[in-house]
Amino acid sequence: NGTKTLTGRTQKAGEFHFEVKDSAGNLAATGTNDADGNITFDKAIQITLADMKDGEGYAESRDFIYTVKEVTGKAEGVTYDSEEKTVKIHAAYDPAEGKLTLSIADDSQPIKFTNRYHAAGQLVINGIKYVNGEELNAAQKKVLAGNVEFKLERAEVTDGQTGEFKEIQTAALTEEGTFSFKTQNYTEKNAGKTYVYQISESKADAAGFDIDSTVYTYTVSVGDNGDGTLNITALDGDGKHVTSPITVTFNNEYHASGQAQLNGTKTLLGNRSGDIKEGEFTFQVLDEDGNEVTTGKTLAADETGKAQICLLYTSDAADDL
Repeated sequence: NGTKTLTGRTQKAGEFHFEVKDSAGNLAATGTNDADGNITFDKAIQITLADMKDGEGYAESRDFIYTVKEVTGKAEGVTYDSEEKTVKIHAAYDPAEGKLTLSIADDSQPIKFTNRYHAAGQLVINGIKYVNGEELNAAQKKVLAGNVEFKLERAEVTDGQTGEFKEIQTAALTEEGTFSFKTQNYTEKNAGKTYVYQISESKADAAGFDIDSTVYTYTVSVGDNGDGTLNITALDGDGKHVTSPITVTFNNEYHASGQAQLNGTKTLLGNRSGDIKEGEFTFQVLDEDGNEVTTGKTLAADETGKAQICLLYTSDAADDL
């Protein structure tokens, strides 16, 4: 008899098979496992007095070598034990009593086989950055790349309660205006567990850009299909099913302003030549559509008779970046 161990999942009765062969390669017995990992062979090793024949008589002692190996099967996700176990059976013949005694030699290998079950699955999370609701232009991509970061936090659900969130990754915005977290890889050890992920923007180190305070939440449950694959089920914050890759979007508001001082002079001719009072004349600055953007008035005339005109123009420059 022997024992069978399967790591990674519970073994099923009869799913693993074994062969015993003699030194000449002849099949001596076959075996299979039960659900508890015990290996039982279909028949005992047969050594008779004829096998002790030595010339005209019989040898009083002889060793017989057998090998036991596992038959490589096709169970998905299972790595089979390929090592052959050598078993030495010692036969002792007592001619006085006509008795043949068999025993397993101390230097025989234990009939123990270990298989390993492995299942894998993954989840990909990435994102896209927008500014003022639109895709990034070339200038914005250059300014924001590497200066905007996002974080991925995870908590495990135990007995229906979500544990403490811990930051597990950060990702920086690329020059393509996107970001990606490292792939979340799961194995059979994660089967039966549920995790909650939170994705948020953690840094926007660029003048004029506000951090998007949106927090995305996804609940991920891991199940084992038993065939080397995992069933990854993801729900968004509204309880809707989503599939990998998960793509989130963040939108930054951008605000910027600048000023331009427009200067000029006003000359008054005639009887009042050079006699211009402060604020006596008013001027407008119009944009290309004819809309007033600012006004200005004259200062008092200087000794040359000219009055300075000063206009301060302030503009929202968001469209310039």
